Amino acid sequence: MDLDIFASQTPQEKPGRYTLYHRSGHLVSIKKIGLEAQRTELPQPQTAIWAVPGIREMRILYDPHGKPAELKAEAEAFDWAGLEQAANAFVSYSFHGYTEEVYKLLGGLEVGDRSKVTYATLGLGLGLAETMAVHKRLLIESENRYFDLLYAAMGQESPWSRAHRLAVGWEAGASQRRGVAALQLYWESFLELQSVIVGEHLEVIQPALRRVQESGYLAGV
Repeated sequence: MDLDIFASQTPQEKPGRYTLYHRSGHLVSIKKIGLEAQRTELPQPQTAIWAVPGIREMRILYDPHGKPAELKAEAEAFDWAGLEQAANAFVSYSFHGYTEEVYKLLGGLEVGDRSKVTYATLGLGLGLAETMAVHKRLLIESENRYFDLLYAAMGQESPWSRAHRLAVGWEAGASQRRGVAALQLYWESFLELQSVIVGEHLEVIQPALRRVQESGYLAGV
C-alpha cells in the first residue's frame, strides 16, 4: 500500500521523505512530498512518464483545501504535445551520455573485466529503457509493467526488445536465476549489516526475511 502525504515543502532528510512500515501483514510505504515539487514533475519528460499516471490514479483521502484535487486535474489534462521539444532534447542528451557506458563495455570485454562489463550493462539496460520510454511517450502506471510496456511499444520481437531482454537477463530463465540471486543478496546483506540496523527498520526487514526463508528459493543455495 502506498500513501502519499502532500506538504508545503518536501522534507530535507531522506527518512522524512520516504518510510516503510509493516502493518497487519502488509507493507506500507509513506512518501511525504511538497505539492509544488510534485507539480514540477509534470512538465519534465523523464519524470512525467512516472508522475502523470501515478497522480491520475491516486485516490484522495483528505483534501481540505482542494490542492491535491487541482494537481490531479493537471495530470488528467497532461498532453505530450506541449512537451515535444523538451522530450526530444532529453532523448538526445540522455542517449549521448550513455556513450560512456559503451566504451566501458568495449574495454571490459576486451580484457575480460567482468565487474566493468556487468556495471556498464546494467547502466545501459536501465538507462536506455528510460530514454526509450520518453522517446515513445509512454506513461508508466506501475514499475512492475515497465519493461512490458516498452516491449509492446517497440514490438515484442523487434531487435531492440530482443537485445534489451538479453541485456537485463530476461531470456532463457535468466530472470528467475537473477531474481533468486538478488534474494540471496538481500539475505547476505542483512547478515553483514544487522549490527547497525535500527529497531524501527527491523520491523519492516524481518517480515521480508521470513518470506524469503519461507519461499524456499534459498534452500539449495
